[in-house]
Amino acid sequence: MKKSLIFSVFVFLTSNIYASEINWSINTNTINNWIQISLPCNISSVLNGHVDSTTCAITCNSSYALSWNSCINVISWSSWGWGWGALSRSTTNTSSEPSSSQDISSVVWSLEKVGPVKFSCTTTWNIRSAQLTSETWNLTIESQYNSKLKLNIPSWVAVSSDLLWDWNITPPMVIKNDNANKNNLSLVMAGSEKYSLKFNKEIIISIPLALKDWTEIIIYHSDYSDLSDIQTHWVYKVKNWFINIPTNHLSHFILKKKIQNHVWDLSFNDTQDSFANEDINNLAYLWVVKWFSDWTFKPNNSTTRAEFLAMTMKAMNITVDNWITLTSFTDIPSEWVWMNKYIQKAKEMWVINWQIIDWKLSFRPNDSITRAESISILLNLANIPVDKTVSSTNFIDIENKWMNPYVFKAQTLWIINWQIIDWQLKFRPNDPITRAESSRIINKVLIDYPIIPTISL
Repeated sequence: MKKSLIFSVFVFLTSNIYASEINWSINTNTINNWIQISLPCNISSVLNGHVDSTTCAITCNSSYALSWNSCINVISWSSWGWGWGALSRSTTNTSSEPSSSQDISSVVWSLEKVGPVKFSCTTTWNIRSAQLTSETWNLTIESQYNSKLKLNIPSWVAVSSDLLWDWNITPPMVIKNDNANKNNLSLVMAGSEKYSLKFNKEIIISIPLALKDWTEIIIYHSDYSDLSDIQTHWVYKVKNWFINIPTNHLSHFILKKKIQNHVWDLSFNDTQDSFANEDINNLAYLWVVKWFSDWTFKPNNSTTRAEFLAMTMKAMNITVDNWITLTSFTDIPSEWVWMNKYIQKAKEMWVINWQIIDWKLSFRPNDSITRAESISILLNLANIPVDKTVSSTNFIDIENKWMNPYVFKAQTLWIINWQIIDWQLKFRPNDPITRAESSRIINKVLIDYPIIPTISL
């Protein structure tokens, strides 16, 4: 394997949207006991085993396995052809308790394991695999008794991994990480300490969140231990204080709370009838855009190159050097010291173009930015991948080849709008983009296609 998977990591990025949800990230000191109910053990002793008085976990003696809070002889299971390992405690099964005359194979049993679980494996073609559950068994793995953070494995699930996998599956658990703490992140680790685990069916990871129902969580994943090559997984909603993530592999996961449009008391005098009113207000709430002295936004005015660059970089939270006061461009007004840091950063990132005019490097900050130019800058700053080999689009008015990949991608993601003119689909790439249109596309990307988060371990 080029890169080995160390463990699964879930990352929660905080975003203060509602006052009641400030500091919503998981408390790393209490997550494993979230809403834990302290009760005495149901039974204080068990035949052919013993009960831990602290965790209530039941451990059976050799040749016995746990079933219905009892230790039974494993000889009756030998016909299954695979081994369970040591299972700590069981929960009530999903069917009624079978009578002595009922065939046990017709009952679906639910086993709950506290701590790492080890399975008997077979090896085929340098792949180690194990049958985790059968038609009559499903399994839940948790880090400690009564934890709400769980790995749920349904019936008939098998797992496979690298030849050197140690047969263990580690339950989800919170880990502390300085890098995460500095960025207000919370980490959860699960799976194998060294190798990626792949399952033949979907398993479910249940994570408790102190968020209201229907709050949307964007999920990313990476199959590598260094969290490289992070990909978007899906968007899920919180329900009953939980988010349940279906996956067919244990890898690194990153969870980010999806931004919603903010509602606030302040508003512009001239945006109430604008199609982008909500987008403008949200960006104003985030201090991405500002207002003029008369509390207007001027939504129908053209957006300048400098304005669009600053709006997009602030929206995408691009880190700039606040100490920069000079720029290599000669046409930036001296009173625009605030703008230099954005222009220099964009130049370093190669997301803007420039011209040599009268032998001087020029940015043309006060020129109106075109619709095509704005899409190019937005997609680049948002790190949205663009296929540069795309050579055509559905629009008949795209003349410059460099525009095709960006316009095609923006149309695919429904970031842009277009018009039917003379029964032909047109984008108007060279028309200036208005401040309202700029707010709409920037806010669209901010909410639906946020920059993939990064974290190091």
